[in-house]
Amino acid sequence: MNPQISPSLKLSETVEDWKLVYISAADTVSKTDASAAKKANGVVEKNGVANDRRPVHLLNGHSIIYVTASAATTNAADAYQAADGEVQDLPVGAGTYVKVGVFMDAAAAANDVVRVLVTDFGTEKVVT
Repeated sequence: MNPQISPSLKLSETVEDWKLVYISAADTVSKTDASAAKKANGVVEKNGVANDRRPVHLLNGHSIIYVTASAATTNAADAYQAADGEVQDLPVGAGTYVKVGVFMDAAAAANDVVRVLVTDFGTEKVVT
């Protein structure tokens, strides 16, 4: 494992495999949600509980990550942060959503693990 790409960081809470996380304190990560206040910094590669150290694949331009979908998704559509460290298609409800990348797979249902090409990571999209 390359420590610059997948450092071992402490979990602040229970985190399942393939969930988006953000750096919430020094050397510590927490699951993201759909809000722009908690932009993802990486993906947890192996589940754990609070205070466990787990490898976190850091997001960088044009990498491919595996991540859990919150619902069915569309192949080649933009992927956005969702609740519980998951990803989703752009919601139709009003709000500000944070882009993670582009779906390389379609999820048939919630909890499917899909590939996302990280592009325009962190870009915010406002839906009115």
